[in-house]
Amino acid sequence: MTHRIRCDSRLDGLAPHDHSALDEVRACHDARRDQLAGIEVWPCTWLIAVRGEDGFMTDRECRLPARFTDEEGSYACLGGHDHIALERQFREGIEYASDEHELDRLTRQGKVAIPAYSS
Repeated sequence: MTHRIRCDSRLDGLAPHDHSALDEVRACHDARRDQLAGIEVWPCTWLIAVRGEDGFMTDRECRLPARFTDEEGSYACLGGHDHIALERQFREGIEYASDEHELDRLTRQGKVAIPAYSS
């Protein structure tokens, strides 16, 4: 049995809802505070692997609050998923790697490689 914590942040107009950890409840309330202050906040759409009720692994969206981190369009969520704006990626030689092999290859090429996968 997994524990659920009731949250009444009203983030994005949501009715009271549940989270699995106290940190998620805090993050949800912080995001609502930012929304009320006029800061754009949205649910993270990065796919993460989770074990379903049937015991098999499945993908689902992260859904933790995400915000812009610079004026170029980079953003990050409270779960640590981030996206660096394309202009900055090009300027700084940053590339996302889809797996460990690509990460190694990009690193050997002198790129700033960032994993775009969960390990």
